[in-house]
Amino acid sequence: MKRIGLFLTLICLAITAMAQTDTPTPRGFERPRQMMNEEQRQKFHEQMEERRKRDEERRKFRMEHVEKANKSFAEAKEGKDIKVSNDFITLGQKVFALTEQKEYDQFLSTLNKLSLANGFDLRVKECRSTPGPDDTSRLYITGKDLEQDFNIFAYLNVENSCMGAWQVYLLHSVWHGLPQYGHFNYANRTFLFSKDDFKKIHPQKEEYSDIATRLANFDVTPEVVKYNDKYYVSCWYWSEWGGLFKELFEITIDGKNATDIFPASRKVEFPYDCGIWF
Repeated sequence: MKRIGLFLTLICLAITAMAQTDTPTPRGFERPRQMMNEEQRQKFHEQMEERRKRDEERRKFRMEHVEKANKSFAEAKEGKDIKVSNDFITLGQKVFALTEQKEYDQFLSTLNKLSLANGFDLRVKECRSTPGPDDTSRLYITGKDLEQDFNIFAYLNVENSCMGAWQVYLLHSVWHGLPQYGHFNYANRTFLFSKDDFKKIHPQKEEYSDIATRLANFDVTPEVVKYNDKYYVSCWYWSEWGGLFKELFEITIDGKNATDIFPASRKVEFPYDCGIWF
């Protein structure tokens, strides 16, 4: 015990000596940073206030956009049936079947209202199977002198129509059906385009094995409508971390490009949580 006490005393003396000299401090024993002077402190507070104002402006702008988009959607569907036809439904089911089969090279041949210029290609970068920066799978564009760009809609030509907007939504959402790792598993979704898709839901909790019966009164047919030069897409999905959701996107197609894909709302219609944590 005396030897241990002596050893600890020597360590303390060594640390004290280093603190009083210009000798580099070993990692783990860093000295406290020098206090800011009045001028530095004032500049720091000004920068933080500017950041707060910018964040508040962005939040306010987003809330105004959300309110306007939801109002426009309500006006667009008033007194109308904007539920999609079977060809929209079948297409959605086919796209997510491709993700399950990992036939990623079939995305653009299936989504025939989207196209790329010659020399470019749409590909999928699958997530790693171990922890790291690539825990989620992502779509990207490659070709010519371009190695990879994840901003895929900057390269895609889009037909300016309801079907074109629907296909933009599908491709924008398809990553939720791709392989994920770790915390990104929370992003996994089962997209629902008709009541037939309820059979694809497999809750982890055994007491919800009758989920198709519990959801029988929900009409999950997607809705797509054009209003004031914007497209509105409403669709349903199931998440093991949340339950049954209905979401709304506002899509802007300017010329041949989807220039804005804005998430306007997301609402839980049937709450559920599997209880699994990553």
